[in-house]
Amino acid sequence: LIFYRAGSTTEGSMAIKGGFKMILDIIPNGVLEPFVSGNTLQVAFVAIVIGVTLIILGTQVKTLQTIINESNRIIVYVTGYISKFLPGFIFFIILNIIWSGNLSRYLKMWKLFAAYIAVVIVIFVFCLFLVSFEEHVSVKIMIKKMLPTFLIGLGTASSTALDGESSDCMSRRMGINSRFVSFGQPTGSTIFMPATAINFICCAIFMASYYDMSISIIWLVIAMAICTFVSIATPPVTGGAMAAYTIVFTQLGLPAEAVAIVVSLDILFDLIATAFDSVFLQLELLRQADKNNMLNYEKLRSEI
Repeated sequence: LIFYRAGSTTEGSMAIKGGFKMILDIIPNGVLEPFVSGNTLQVAFVAIVIGVTLIILGTQVKTLQTIINESNRIIVYVTGYISKFLPGFIFFIILNIIWSGNLSRYLKMWKLFAAYIAVVIVIFVFCLFLVSFEEHVSVKIMIKKMLPTFLIGLGTASSTALDGESSDCMSRRMGINSRFVSFGQPTGSTIFMPATAINFICCAIFMASYYDMSISIIWLVIAMAICTFVSIATPPVTGGAMAAYTIVFTQLGLPAEAVAIVVSLDILFDLIATAFDSVFLQLELLRQADKNNMLNYEKLRSEI
């Protein structure tokens, strides 16, 4: 990748102003404006603000929480049902690629896939060793406890499918208090998706380089902020990231053709992201449980 510096003070100022404008555009002028204008990024921002507020208020808005939770279950169910048709959709995309003679272009995307896997593995290994050091537990034991959850995520690309195994792993094998798990698991699987954010960032940078776009430090900072923000709003179901690519690429000025390329490869990214998101969440909840004195160290350090 080639990083371009602004050639003058004026260009640098314009880049900074453009960056701030892009960030400020995420914040709507009113609560209803995002829904009227159809600005998905602003809708996600409003959803996050409302969600955090509901968590803070707790039982004071119990009725509203129940309505929202039940509505969310309906949406997740419908989205999950639609995602069953994803393999057929991907098949026709690939078939169209072959017929259009653009197969060679897609074969070049192996670099993107390899880069993503390398980056996410390096970050995960760092986090794994850090948590193992902090909690005084063997890395081998940690891997053994988390492996079943990781394999389910790798095989299904659905956080819903691995919820049961993940909760069992954290409460029974890692020794995290079950009450903490019952709150942290559903909340974390929705808003804590570091592997998904890394996926968006890698795709954005690679596609910007692929289409010879100028990549500045300001652009990178904005890209990381947007990708992190959008990953929070990504539905935790198979194919949930597909709609997010359009938001990220549009905000970063990438061509629509780049979205089509990445979407056709999303099933591969989704498998990796779901698997790593699940174990990233386990490591984070383990650390938070320790800080809140809700961790059984004997269970955590045992090999069972």
